[in-house]
Amino acid sequence: MRYKYNQDSLIILTLVLSFIFIINIFSANAAIIASVIDANAIGAGEAGSCIEINLGKATYFPRETVQIEIDADIIKDILSSDLFLFRKDRRIPINFFISKITKNKFFIWFDLPSSDISGYVLKVRGVCKDGLHVESRNIIVEKTIASSYKTFETEIKDKWLYLSLENHILSAGALAHTELASEALNAFTERDDSCINKECSTEFNAFTMISFKDSLIRQKMQKNLEASQNIIDKGEWKLKITSQEAQKCNVTLYNQNLNLSEKISLNLIQGINEHVLHLSRFSEAQAETINILLECEKDIDAKIIFIEGEINREFSMIEQNFKFSFSIYNNGCWGDNLKTSCDARASAFSLLALAKTNKFDLNNPTHSKALAWLKENSRSVEEKAVVYYLTGNKEEFEWLLNMQSAEGWWPLSYEKYQPDIKSSCLALFALKNIKAENISAEEIEKKRLLINKAQPWFKQQFNKMNTNEKAFTLLFAFSSKEIEPVLAIWPGVIKTKSSGRFNLILQNKGTVNISLDARLLNTTIRIKLPTEARKNIEFNIPLITTTDGRTISEDLILDYNSVLDNKKYTYNIPTLIFTQKSEKEYLEQPTISEEELNLTEQQKIINETQSEWETKTTELNESLIQRNFKFIEHRIMKNISKGESASETVKLANLFNKDIEDITITYSSTLIGLIERIEPSYIDKIESKEKKDIVITILAISIPRLYEGNIIATAEYNGREISASIPVLVDVAPAPAIEKNCSEIGGAVCKEDEECEGDLTTAADTFSCCIGECKKKEAKGKTIGLIIIIVIVIALLVILAFLRKKPKKEMKEFLKEATQQYEKRFQRPPSIRR
Repeated sequence: MRYKYNQDSLIILTLVLSFIFIINIFSANAAIIASVIDANAIGAGEAGSCIEINLGKATYFPRETVQIEIDADIIKDILSSDLFLFRKDRRIPINFFISKITKNKFFIWFDLPSSDISGYVLKVRGVCKDGLHVESRNIIVEKTIASSYKTFETEIKDKWLYLSLENHILSAGALAHTELASEALNAFTERDDSCINKECSTEFNAFTMISFKDSLIRQKMQKNLEASQNIIDKGEWKLKITSQEAQKCNVTLYNQNLNLSEKISLNLIQGINEHVLHLSRFSEAQAETINILLECEKDIDAKIIFIEGEINREFSMIEQNFKFSFSIYNNGCWGDNLKTSCDARASAFSLLALAKTNKFDLNNPTHSKALAWLKENSRSVEEKAVVYYLTGNKEEFEWLLNMQSAEGWWPLSYEKYQPDIKSSCLALFALKNIKAENISAEEIEKKRLLINKAQPWFKQQFNKMNTNEKAFTLLFAFSSKEIEPVLAIWPGVIKTKSSGRFNLILQNKGTVNISLDARLLNTTIRIKLPTEARKNIEFNIPLITTTDGRTISEDLILDYNSVLDNKKYTYNIPTLIFTQKSEKEYLEQPTISEEELNLTEQQKIINETQSEWETKTTELNESLIQRNFKFIEHRIMKNISKGESASETVKLANLFNKDIEDITITYSSTLIGLIERIEPSYIDKIESKEKKDIVITILAISIPRLYEGNIIATAEYNGREISASIPVLVDVAPAPAIEKNCSEIGGAVCKEDEECEGDLTTAADTFSCCIGECKKKEAKGKTIGLIIIIVIVIALLVILAFLRKKPKKEMKEFLKEATQQYEKRFQRPPSIRR
């Protein structure tokens, strides 16, 4: 029995100790287990104080290279398998490159996908001293003008015959810089209803003149517009009377306001009678209207004929009580059609067409007269925008300033205050293209703010627009010159050595050619990079020696721009140079040469360089990504209800040794409808080591949901654009319909050890009213812990059953042996047995 007792005791003791061990694990290390579970799932991510992520830029374009510096107090190196890129809840496969700089500093770079979305979330996993942590960082991706053009080009290609005339004209103008321009022109000339084959409205003539660069079309449209303008000095006017018999008629020409009149007697013959109207007297008196009254004795048919060049147009006179009347306008405006009554919109587009094709001349009396009329009669945003574009008047500018909405759009007019695509397009066009000499420095600053507010709204709305609106937007709001250059680089950080060399691979991933300057130390090289082209540049480093053989950190600066636009974009590539030790410290300037290599050699370069990087580290303490222009705070987080407002003050710091000028503060498009204002939104200068307070006012007027975005500051420093950003996270809850207590709206306030299974809302007596059921909280990882315990218990029971189960033969032998031992122990001596 001793054997059985010892065996069962051992099993029971093992079972008890296992339970105690499991309970200790889950009670003492629940946080670590939960973090491991979260890290493996990588869904939401868990903030880790031991990991700091810094981006090379505030915003990126699709397909650009993202540079990231990671400082982490970790006990295990960060590998590519510890990096995750998410779009919402979906993980995106990305080829990450990683370079270890120091024991706790890593540099990562990768190319963004081509998707034109608002952004991604990068998650970095690291094993810290207190367990595993996951740190997240938003990567803001700007919606590009280039992607809008690409989308529209795909939508229009091979569909010219199916477009309405207006959409054809506008689309041709929008895509005039693309390969589809010739397609659009050929299809237009073949259309029976095109403005070169048929008389068009004033608006269509104006759009045709803007959209087609063909000189013959533009000349014809210019003649049509000039003929259409209501100026009596242009062309010849005739009175055409068809009479069934000879008779006498009286013609009266008059302008009642100027008390001018002229009477003419006509002796008609049977048939067609024509009489030239001489209107010079009315022109000299600057009469705005010449009224014509025709009275005859017998029945007639009367028309007015206008002739100018190839244009010969008849207008029917209005008949009433056997009297015929007609009005000729002379105020410089345009009507909807040839020589019709004044229309402000038609006049605005006519002047805009002349101006955009360099045919508008303010010294031309007919042009100045038209502009004066439009200024006096403009009422809508479109009309005011054209006046501002042509004159730069402060009055029109202030009007446009006051009419812009908080989201960035403009309405049609005061009376119709709702988003209007075409009005917003013309307002943005005027603001972008007004000549700087026409406006004051103060207006330039305000103009910049209007543009920065409007452009994100257009980019956000573009995919929701119809064909007509998209074409109008690309024709006026987004110029083809503004298409962004997109550059990808490899590597994102450079490690090299004295007297060494390294290769830099550059690829143009955009739709426009790039002009690029590469600067390292005091040497600059300049290259051209055609669309989708790739170039390898070899840099040779001279002998560089230092007394202590330390690592020198320099920036290889890439300044680049589209060949169509001078706006500069920048990449800073950190360059670590391992120097040689010497008695005397000196640093020579490197000589840099450009060498284009075959594409087949590129992978070899990458492999060789990557292998070298993986083995070399340094003791460098400084940051490789400049953070001298930054927001002091890490993020802005708010919880508000719809209709409520809140404000947050953050500090923008200049830690450079020089002043920073021309600072603009904007926000990402995902925050449209949430950010009411930023004060100041423009700063003329931040002095060296100075910090400026920026007040962000939030007004929750949009749909209740979680808003994520960034406040972005951009500036000029040493001729380059620099930027800083601060993440914004605002949770907008629905506004309570009625101010009632939680119990009155059918809810309950959950206890500290309970959680709400339902919706949390705001009531009069609490901000956390549970509309649902309050249930006891389950410790994090409890469910998984219970599963593990059950598995272990089952395993122990199986082991116990196995140990207790013996073969039958073995048991019989055991009993037999026990019996023999018993009999032997109690066997009587021989003397007694006898």
